[in-house]
Amino acid sequence: MKLTFLFILITSLQLSAKVYSQDAKIKLSSSQNTVGKIIDAIEEQTQFKIFYKTGQFNTQKVVSFNATELTVANALTEIFQGSGLSYKVMDKLIVLAPAADIKALTQQKITITGRVVDIANGLSLPGVSVVVKGSKTGVLTDINGNFKIDVLDKNTTLVFTFIGYIRQEIQLEGRTFLEIGLKTEVKNLDEIVIVGYGQQKKANLTGSVSSVKGEELLSRQAAQTSTLLQGVAAGVTVSQQSGQPGQDGGRINIRGIGSMMSSTSPLVLIDDVEGNINDVDPNMIESISVLKDAASTAIFGARATNGVILVKTKRGKVGKATVSYNTYVAKQVPTNLPNVLSG
Repeated sequence: MKLTFLFILITSLQLSAKVYSQDAKIKLSSSQNTVGKIIDAIEEQTQFKIFYKTGQFNTQKVVSFNATELTVANALTEIFQGSGLSYKVMDKLIVLAPAADIKALTQQKITITGRVVDIANGLSLPGVSVVVKGSKTGVLTDINGNFKIDVLDKNTTLVFTFIGYIRQEIQLEGRTFLEIGLKTEVKNLDEIVIVGYGQQKKANLTGSVSSVKGEELLSRQAAQTSTLLQGVAAGVTVSQQSGQPGQDGGRINIRGIGSMMSSTSPLVLIDDVEGNINDVDPNMIESISVLKDAASTAIFGARATNGVILVKTKRGKVGKATVSYNTYVAKQVPTNLPNVLSG
């Protein structure tokens, strides 16, 4: 009995709110009024609050009516007819905005559901990101690979991304259910990385190692090889201590500063021989591996407390001889010179 009474009460309130929004009336002092006065009359004589952007329309524009008593709906329709503006009633709030924005507010949402699996074995993929292309609207698949997302256009494109899998973009084309199969991205897992005791495939690594190819270093120009490592390996910071020509090498720190009293520089091995990374021509570098954690540096002992940088230089190859030429010229000028006394 109580539930039935509550249902009837809620239904009555909803109906009365709808009727109120359609039939609420205002009385005007004359048949000619400015837009601003009409908006003020709506807020004073009804329970509506009107929301709009200042300067969006001319509040001093004079509008003529055939009567001095009319409904809110008729008043707003007459005011904005042919102006490109429209209105939307949401409970006791009236929003005034361009007609295109109002259309977007009233546009019916389409619910899209689906399931994402591994195309190789058919297993569900939980945690896959499903995003409406060109927007920030998105969801994640649940433990069974299922997802549910609301869109505004039946031809919207959904973007599916997941770590270790190839990104997919699927256009709905009117469909409301999607069965998506993602392919594994394996191109980076076969990359060879140099570690302290030889070489390993990237897929088999358990320690923290960053690998940088020589081609990546040559994509930028720098006077010293050490400065080329800035921004190419996670956890590696390079700070330039001086602008003096020949002394403008970078100070390398791996995962921050490990000591306040002793050296914080990592151990640099060039073809398994300790050396200075700035003594190596960037054009001669095949790859650089940065060993950052204890598991990667354990083989080198206490000298590797601050990390290890392994530099592998290029080797001769069987085939025709090739010659390449590259030059880099830079000019340094002081930004400011102090004024000194003469004599």
